[in-house]
Amino acid sequence: MLHEFGIDKTSGEITIDKNMKVIPLMSLESFSENISEEMIKSISATGHTFQLNPLMSNEIPLKLTCVFSRKPESFKQLTFIEITIYDPEITEGWKNWSLEKELDRRNIQEAWLKKILGVPSFTEGSSKEAHMYRVHYEFKWGHITSFYDGRDGYSRIEIKYL
Repeated sequence: MLHEFGIDKTSGEITIDKNMKVIPLMSLESFSENISEEMIKSISATGHTFQLNPLMSNEIPLKLTCVFSRKPESFKQLTFIEITIYDPEITEGWKNWSLEKELDRRNIQEAWLKKILGVPSFTEGSSKEAHMYRVHYEFKWGHITSFYDGRDGYSRIEIKYL
């Protein structure tokens, strides 16, 4: 089942579902109490990383991973969210992987971000240099970056909370 997804650029609040919102630096306890089991695809062995089942935003399927800190000063606070455009043929293995598909995914995610957040705060590098190009959005609560990661071999969006 696909759930609706949205980002409030003023507060950093993320709507995962009509009944579930994630806020910057949310506690692991609060997240665990409020998320339904049907929304969770997997939980890491440490219990600090949650991969969610696919979500929808403006007719684009997304894969979302929420990461909670293990550092003593911010223990069990949501500090990082990774978003990828969900395409089972690419996402679930390397069999159908290609750089061209990943750059297409990056272009889709950047168009999606522009649609929901507006013009980026700044870009870095040249869009012709796949490994160097990044799109950044800066906010009081954190920042959002869209890029292709050549080391890991996939395009993604990172939300980091301050």
